[in-house]
Amino acid sequence: MTRIGRWSCAIALGMFLATATYAVQPAYIGPMGNVEEPALRPYKWMFRGLKALTFQTVDAIERGNRKTPGLGMAEGFRGVRKGAVEVGESYFKGAMLFSPPPRAGDYKKIGSANKFIDEDPLLRNLADYLLASQLIVWFNPQDAWKWGALIWTAQKTLDCYPVMTPLEQEKMADETQAARERKKEAMAAQKPMTRKQAQAAYIGERIPLSRKDPYKGNILHILQ
Repeated sequence: MTRIGRWSCAIALGMFLATATYAVQPAYIGPMGNVEEPALRPYKWMFRGLKALTFQTVDAIERGNRKTPGLGMAEGFRGVRKGAVEVGESYFKGAMLFSPPPRAGDYKKIGSANKFIDEDPLLRNLADYLLASQLIVWFNPQDAWKWGALIWTAQKTLDCYPVMTPLEQEKMADETQAARERKKEAMAAQKPMTRKQAQAAYIGERIPLSRKDPYKGNILHILQ
């Protein structure tokens, strides 16, 4: 296909998607009375996929390090695999103008594609190995398959022979969650800063904070 033909197909597809949004009924009415805009659904779904990619990666690393500290970093590749699948599924739903994703932590859940992969042992192991090896290709193309096999072996070792027992893993997760809650409570308990404190925090020592406020007391001297 020539360059002009590819551009023509892209423009035709864009016009089709732009006009197709008018046939989609709004899914909700916002709290201010504004109607949901179906044309924004692809962007909402893509944003959901990106949040799922970040969450799945970080969550997998945390769970892996609860199983075996240090070696658990290999679990992050599995998290990237799940997150990448979520991005693809979200992109497809956005292109098909599915209803907007729920707002309350929907990105933390895995979709139907990930469930299908996880339920099939052969497909799950193949997906974990291919993802790890393809990521290593960017750094070492010649030995990518070896590193992919090593990472896959580490993942299976974490699954079958974790250093920490499930009870210890659960205790560590509770301690981490409790530390996060204490941090939130400490931030919420902080008193609001006064104007001088805000100036000191923002400007530092660039202005003298010990000077008298010219707008307090008798301000008639300003007229002199």
